Amino acid sequence: MNSINIYLHEEGKIAFEKIKIDKHTRVGDIIKKYLQEYANAKDYHEDLEAYVENQDDELSKDGSFETGAFKPNDHLHFSRCHKVEVTVTYIDREERISVPPSFTLAKLKKKIGKELGIGTEEIKKLRFKLDESEDCLDQDIHIGSLTTYPSCSVELFLVEPEKVQGFQRSDLELFKSHILSGQFQAAVDKGYWEVVGNHEADWPNVYVKIFSEKGNFHLKINLDQYPIKAPKGELWDIEKDALLSQEKRPKGDHNVTVAVRMHYGPNRSTSLYIPCDREGMLCHPNWEQKYPHIWWKKKDTIFKYLSYFRNMLNDSK
Repeated sequence: MNSINIYLHEEGKIAFEKIKIDKHTRVGDIIKKYLQEYANAKDYHEDLEAYVENQDDELSKDGSFETGAFKPNDHLHFSRCHKVEVTVTYIDREERISVPPSFTLAKLKKKIGKELGIGTEEIKKLRFKLDESEDCLDQDIHIGSLTTYPSCSVELFLVEPEKVQGFQRSDLELFKSHILSGQFQAAVDKGYWEVVGNHEADWPNVYVKIFSEKGNFHLKINLDQYPIKAPKGELWDIEKDALLSQEKRPKGDHNVTVAVRMHYGPNRSTSLYIPCDREGMLCHPNWEQKYPHIWWKKKDTIFKYLSYFRNMLNDSK
C-alpha cells in the first residue's frame, strides 16, 4: 500500500475534502500542499494544529501513516482553535462546554446530554441548529468547522426537529456515515463501485456506478426511510436519465437474467429482483426464510446491497 485516502476538514468550512496521500506524507506536508493559506503564515507550525476526528490531542507535524499518527480513511481536522467554546441552549437552559475542534456534533451531543442530565434515548431524538429558524445540522460536522480563529466559539440550539424533517435528515445522515466507513471506502479503493452525482441534492435517490466483470452499470437507488426500509434499486441510463433498456442490461446465468428483468410482479416493478430489494421483498415475503442472510434488515447498510448485486454479476457464467 503506497498511498492512502484521508478526509481533510478545516476551521470555518463545513464541506470537507477526500485526498489521496503517499504513506510517507507527514501532517506538515499536508498543510503545505492543501492548506497553503495557513502554510504561508510565519508561525503556522505553532498556530495550526491537526487532530484525528473526535480525539483530544493534536498530532505532531512530523506524524504520518507510517508513524501511526493516523489510519487510512481517517478524518483529520486542521484548526488554529485548539479548543472551541460552545454555548448550548436547550429549552430554557444554557450550558457552556469547551471541546477540541475535531469533535463531531454527534459526540458533542452525547457530552452535552450528560451535562444537561438528558437520558440516552431522549438525546438521540435531538439535533443541533445554529439558529432556531434554520435547518438541523448534520451530526458528522466537526464543531471546529462552525467557527474560525480568533473567535473559537459557537452558539447552538439543541432541539427536537419536526417529525418529518427530522426523519429525512436522519436517514441521509446514516447513509453519509455508511459510505464514509472504512468497509465502504475500501471497496471504492478496490474499484468495486463509486457513488456519483450529488446525493444530498438528489435525496432520497442516490446514483452508484458498479464495476463488474459483466461491464459497468449505473444504479438509481431510492433510499426513502433508509435503512428501516430496504433500498429500491433500478438499472439506470445516466445519459438519458431513464431506465436502462433491456438490451443494455447485464447478461448471465438464470439468477442474473431474472434479477435484471423489467416489469415483474403485479405492480410491474422495475427494480432489481433480489431478496434485499424493497420491491422484490414485497413480491416474495417467503424469501425472508429462504434467504435469511440476504433479506434486508434495518441494521443493514448500503454495502450489503451493492455487494450482493456485484457479486451476483461476477459469479455468473
